[in-house]
Amino acid sequence: MKFFRIGNIPTSWFQGVFVLKVLSGFLLYLIYTYYYTDRSTADIWKYYDDGMVMYSALREHPVDYFKMLFGVMNDTSHFQPYYDEMNHWYRPYGSSIANDTHTIIRFNAFVRLFSLGHYNVHSVIANFLGLVGLTGILHFLKQMAPSKEKWFFAGIFLMPGMMFWASGVLKEPLLFFGLGLFLYAVIRLENDDFSIGKLSIICLSLFFLFTVKSYVLIAIIPGLLAWQLSIRIAKIRPAFVFAIVYGLLVVAVIAVGEFMPSNNPLQRLVQKQNAFYQLAEGGTYVKTNASDTLYIDAKDYDFLEFSENRAKVVLKAEVKAVYWKAAKQETAPSQSLVEGRELAVLLDYGKTGSTIETPRLEPTLWSVLKASPIALTNATFRPFPWEISSPFMALSGLENILIVVLLILAIVGAYGHTPLPSSATWFLALSFALVILILTGLVTPVLGAIVRYKVPALPFLVCALLALIDTEWLERNFQSFVRRFLRQRSK
Repeated sequence: MKFFRIGNIPTSWFQGVFVLKVLSGFLLYLIYTYYYTDRSTADIWKYYDDGMVMYSALREHPVDYFKMLFGVMNDTSHFQPYYDEMNHWYRPYGSSIANDTHTIIRFNAFVRLFSLGHYNVHSVIANFLGLVGLTGILHFLKQMAPSKEKWFFAGIFLMPGMMFWASGVLKEPLLFFGLGLFLYAVIRLENDDFSIGKLSIICLSLFFLFTVKSYVLIAIIPGLLAWQLSIRIAKIRPAFVFAIVYGLLVVAVIAVGEFMPSNNPLQRLVQKQNAFYQLAEGGTYVKTNASDTLYIDAKDYDFLEFSENRAKVVLKAEVKAVYWKAAKQETAPSQSLVEGRELAVLLDYGKTGSTIETPRLEPTLWSVLKASPIALTNATFRPFPWEISSPFMALSGLENILIVVLLILAIVGAYGHTPLPSSATWFLALSFALVILILTGLVTPVLGAIVRYKVPALPFLVCALLALIDTEWLERNFQSFVRRFLRQRSK
């Protein structure tokens, strides 16, 4: 495909990285099948299993299946039995503009049409979509330093977090598919004439961005606006244009909070942080009869005695519970569950072991600005080596070390070998990465979640740093080191 022919990068590199992504997806499958065995909370299984519930309607009620698949007239009580059987169609603690679980569930329900129920078929397809998206990002980012396209290839595809989290039946491959296609269509529109095909690509990409992780779309819009203005107004330096656009954005946020308090973006940020703290505290969802699901707060965790397979729980004391859709709502009406009662467990979110203390936000600009440096540090460099408590965190720790090395080389390059970039694309990459990292650090007090939420920023951050590094100097020194090593071995 012409799409995968970029400069001097061999096509075999894309083939090879696709194989690596499929193998990483299979590794995820093994980990979540034989190590983390609770399918209801395992990242790769929970949306897959919900997709199978949706697919189950096809045999006897095909109209129901297609209505749920396309989101057409599927919000009536008729569909409630399907949604009650799913574990993640509803998100009690969500605050997204769109419920980002629906798209991944629908993706699995659609792929099931030809996967014959084999999970790894879903994984291969998700990996190809992710490959397409990351290639689109490479098309866009290589504009800031075309001579470094091979380095950018490595920075986009081979970072440990990217290779791992963007290689399973998760939201990340769909997110990158949408983001990459969007950026690819933008540069095609910039370089070529308008066409229906390009408009179709933009509409498809916007659908995935808006329904999978809408905050990524919101985060990149100011940068794209500044990027466009920088191209159109060549006499003004991109740094100045970006400063003006983001300055106006801050003014707009203050104005919205002042004149439309119900839509205050800063209040939404506070709500998102509170939701993460509540999720970190844990909680248990139990079924009391054939149709009623209740939520027991984490503060009553000590009063619950779970069976060996954690499928049932016996109450050791009287506890309060609320209807599951009202979970985490302070004013929700509660009911008492008597001591000794045995209940079926649907979901159990134990207290998160990787919770870190982050500055508690208030809906004011000063509160957000004051917390941003700590947020940026947490999202970029944590977990620290002594905080690593799982293989997933170990991958993130390795990635953080690579980022520190790149940062040091970039600082050296900026003050020595490499002229500072003046490309609007570089400022877009850096600004977008910083926005994602700061937002992640502000709202996420859980290290296990940070390593996932910062993934969209990684290709942009790494390529922005690579643009500052004298890669030719690195290549010369590496080749010299290899020659010396081979000579020593020959002796």
